[in-house]
Amino acid sequence: MTPVKLHGFAQSTYVRTAAMACIELGVPYELVALDFRSPDHRTLHPFLKMPILSDGDATICETIAILAHLDEKAGRSKLFPKSGSSRISVLSIMSAAGDNLYQPVVHGEDESAIVQADAGFDWMQSLLKDGDFLAGQDLSGADLFLAPMLSYHLKRREPADVFVERKALSNWYDRMKDRASFAQTDVA
Repeated sequence: MTPVKLHGFAQSTYVRTAAMACIELGVPYELVALDFRSPDHRTLHPFLKMPILSDGDATICETIAILAHLDEKAGRSKLFPKSGSSRISVLSIMSAAGDNLYQPVVHGEDESAIVQADAGFDWMQSLLKDGDFLAGQDLSGADLFLAPMLSYHLKRREPADVFVERKALSNWYDRMKDRASFAQTDVA
């Protein structure tokens, strides 16, 4: 299988999500450094976001679409179940996290961001009542989407502040940290 090119920088939580997906699915990839807001960046993504995935003639923007493409390329339905309520659950978790958690968890510094992040962690804790992973018993795109965000957050905040009342979330995070995809994409 020809390696895909993942454009971005390793510190980005969304680039890490895409890299983790490649590893989980066995899709070889090359991380191509991208100067943020450079002309090359604008050529690849009109809104200057990352990652961008190049696969042959295809250029794919936006992390959820990239993960869906990788799932299809690998010939599996590992990250997104083919149909039913499980698929809807994975997509809704990822959409809600991107819309509501990314900013306070990754970039939030003030008290209101901490409050919003904590509400998100409570939500994640509630998702884990029915399984080991966010959308049930199996790893999905939702787990790969949120684990890098939480990891980034924990570099600025004490783990005890996040996990003290959230044992299921702590256990989930430990399971994610034990995965090769998580360890191989960790940047200090």
